[in-house]
Amino acid sequence: MKNILILINREFSIFFKKIILNLFFYFSFPILTYLFLVIIFSNLFDLTKGLIRNQDLLQFNAPGMEYSYYAVPAILFVCTSMIAFILPLIINIRDNKYLKYIYTTSLTPLSYFNALMICVILFSYIEFLISFLVIMQLSSIVFVSWTQIVYFFIIILPSILFFGTLGLLVSNFVKSYQETLIVSIFLFLFLGFGSFTFIPIDYFSETLNYVSFSKSYNLVFHLYDMFISELEDGKFFNLQTFIISILLSVIFYGIHIFLNYRKNKDIR
Repeated sequence: MKNILILINREFSIFFKKIILNLFFYFSFPILTYLFLVIIFSNLFDLTKGLIRNQDLLQFNAPGMEYSYYAVPAILFVCTSMIAFILPLIINIRDNKYLKYIYTTSLTPLSYFNALMICVILFSYIEFLISFLVIMQLSSIVFVSWTQIVYFFIIILPSILFFGTLGLLVSNFVKSYQETLIVSIFLFLFLGFGSFTFIPIDYFSETLNYVSFSKSYNLVFHLYDMFISELEDGKFFNLQTFIISILLSVIFYGIHIFLNYRKNKDIR
């Protein structure tokens, strides 16, 4: 436990050493997302109007919520999930040349990666708070109560764990910052457009195969949909989605530990 606390303190020391640069990145992410996605899409989708039609691809009746009510949770979800995914990649690249030395000390790989995941959770929640403050300032809509804020804190946890452990697993194959950038861009495109976050799924007919698949099996869509369910129905807790995401997080983490053990077994 002492080693884990030391490693966590080390990460925060590194964070505060470059706090201006780090805060610039943490603030710019939701701001740029809002400017280049939300503002554009808000002009394309008017969810308060009655009738939308384009052959059989769009539903006849658009959902009643204004687009901003979809965009705000989308920014919270996408920005927080991206930070959770990127941090393990960056930290692994930074520490890679020191890991062999670290493993010759009393510090175990399990302690190191446990500390890393705790840091990912903490820094992801920092991004969540920053994104929330930024989007509430940029958006003209005020709809969040203290109860909803608490619910959002709970709802985002499985997403942080899922994408954090996924990033940890992917870090076994990504060896440079350039590769990290490429992987992150593909993930952002999938989160933003492949999981119906910035483009509401209610605009599309269920006769489309991918829409039907997403409503049934797309875990990322269901993680985001918990935010929308809280705003629409007050139902913030999807137990099935919560359990599946936690289970997959444990599996990702276990596979990463196994791969790391195989790669460094000659050192110990």
